[in-house]
Amino acid sequence: MNRSPAITGFSLIFRRPSIPLAEIVWRWSFAAAAWFLVVMFAVEYLNSLPVNAVSRFLLGTGQPILIARALKRIFEGSARRFTEAGALLTFAVIVAWIVLASFGRAATVRSIAHELEIETLSSQGVFGSLVAIHFLRVSLALASIVGIAGAALIASSVWASSQIGIADAGRILGLFWFLVCVLWAVTNWLLSTAAIFAVLDGKGPMAAVGSLTSLMISKTGDVISVSALFGAAHLAAFVAASSIAVVAIGLAAAIPHATVAALIIFIIFAYCALADLLRIGQIAAYVSIIRADELPTSAADAGPAPTNDVSVDKAELILSDAPAPAM
Repeated sequence: MNRSPAITGFSLIFRRPSIPLAEIVWRWSFAAAAWFLVVMFAVEYLNSLPVNAVSRFLLGTGQPILIARALKRIFEGSARRFTEAGALLTFAVIVAWIVLASFGRAATVRSIAHELEIETLSSQGVFGSLVAIHFLRVSLALASIVGIAGAALIASSVWASSQIGIADAGRILGLFWFLVCVLWAVTNWLLSTAAIFAVLDGKGPMAAVGSLTSLMISKTGDVISVSALFGAAHLAAFVAASSIAVVAIGLAAAIPHATVAALIIFIIFAYCALADLLRIGQIAAYVSIIRADELPTSAADAGPAPTNDVSVDKAELILSDAPAPAM
């Protein structure tokens, strides 16, 4: 009898820590590179702004009107340069994330399948499918951002045209944002989970989504239980990290600010690492559901194997069927 998918996922985290470590490495490497590029972009842009003696004098007056005029003189004419450089940086970061995420997901899912003694198909075409899936995820995220901005414009238009209260307009805006976020979360989960089928079976993006839909129909209970369990663990980690961060901020008056900042950074890193660990466990649980028929059965669960070479000595009086002779 095989173990439950959730137990399989949690046990793999501790049995093979190299797999979640690989997930942390590729995710954090991309995050570090992206933040470095953003900071360098901001520094180079600020260094390119012309600040003459007049602007310095206006900034040093401390008068809001003069400071605003100085900022206008400094940033005037740089909007096009900022937009072009920002668009180029965004495009480069998106392409880098798609490529790195595709390699990372292929490596982690194959490692999980190897650890669970599950065979995978040839890697031919897997990278292309993962690139397409991650491109769809990026497009979905950008569409969600546009949807959030559009919801704000719709709520503002309704408020201006109907003269409803600001509270009612806020409720409309909150409803639109909630629907956009829910739609993004559900679709992003479908695409990210469908990547498992792309690695295991070498399917394209749409075929992988179709296979995931079939799995949800045939094994609804297992999929919901795994998603709910790991989702609850992720939520508990977020609540715990947020609570500790609030306590640390509350101690800012009693301990040095540098210590508080270091503690908050440590909490953020710990939470992100735990989230990556749970993600690997969740993927392992999904793999065990998808290939449940291929999982090896534990010897302890199976019990002792029956032996077929046991012979009975007919000469033994106790085991023989022949009646014993009369004395």
